[in-house]
Amino acid sequence: MKLNIPYQFHSLVLKKLLKEISAPIQKESGELNFVSGMTAGLLFIGFLFLYFEKFVNFAWIFILVITLLIFLACFVGFCVATLMYVFFKKIFKR
Repeated sequence: MKLNIPYQFHSLVLKKLLKEISAPIQKESGELNFVSGMTAGLLFIGFLFLYFEKFVNFAWIFILVITLLIFLACFVGFCVATLMYVFFKKIFKR
């Protein structure tokens, strides 16, 4: 967490200005690994479709959809891969 700039900003500046004791919620490393791996895997599949020139139109549409989902996760805070992680965690925990 030392390289997380918003976390460091919160802990050093905002915590002193607001004088609150509340700490930011830390995410599981497994969740972050799953989300980044899923995103990388899907983009790599799109790259392979383009590289081998199979289903080129589908590949561009696929990459556009993945990019829009990444934008949605960054802009709105709603990540489909995180929902998948929670869903799979509940299924396999039983």
